[in-house]
Amino acid sequence: MPIHPDFPYPLYLVISESDCKHLPWLQVAEAAIQGGVDIIQLREKDISRKEYLQKAIDLKNITDRYAVPLIINDAADIAAEIGSWVYMLVYQIRNHLILSPPMAIVLKLVGPWNLQNN
Repeated sequence: MPIHPDFPYPLYLVISESDCKHLPWLQVAEAAIQGGVDIIQLREKDISRKEYLQKAIDLKNITDRYAVPLIINDAADIAAEIGSWVYMLVYQIRNHLILSPPMAIVLKLVGPWNLQNN
């Protein structure tokens, strides 16, 4: 499959601590990068903003070391705060796309160049 020039990341990891059953999640992330992952998305649900922010900071320290882009899922404020490369905004509920938070707020936080369509 050819790589699209607008998204040249063929090996994409979505990670959350709860999905890493046998090893610490940051160790899994680093091993994945060393194994060839091109981009990582942090996806945490049902944790506090403070916990999510700390996880994002910890993971960004690793991804920065390897120059791997980091996506922060559904938390534009955290993405902006840590200088994340991009973040996810759109999610699907019963075949309807919903933006969260409102686009005007997101653009004010991070500017139009840090957006990703999916």
